[in-house]
Amino acid sequence: MKPEYKYTVLLALPDYASDQNHETYLAHVEAESPQAAVQPAQFEAVKHIEVNDAEDFLPISIFPGHLDDLVGIWANAMTAPDEQDKCSLHGAEHCPVCWQNDDSPK
Repeated sequence: MKPEYKYTVLLALPDYASDQNHETYLAHVEAESPQAAVQPAQFEAVKHIEVNDAEDFLPISIFPGHLDDLVGIWANAMTAPDEQDKCSLHGAEHCPVCWQNDDSPK
């Protein structure tokens, strides 16, 4: 048995399953190769979004490792400092990863 590696796969939703243009689904999977990571990502997406066929989800990008989407941190940083919560990813007031704290530059 070949070893499995972690991948992050970004899939495009088919037009008929999307209310907006360019909607995507981000999946974390384990597979033997980047090519082998697409099918489990498509099967994962089907569990959350109704489509005619899992293969209707088209791969846009495949990244090594499990990557987290940090856009929530960016959106929180765009709000007024008094409206900001703790780090939305890590839940810490002084997050060393996100630099999101009361003393951080805005």
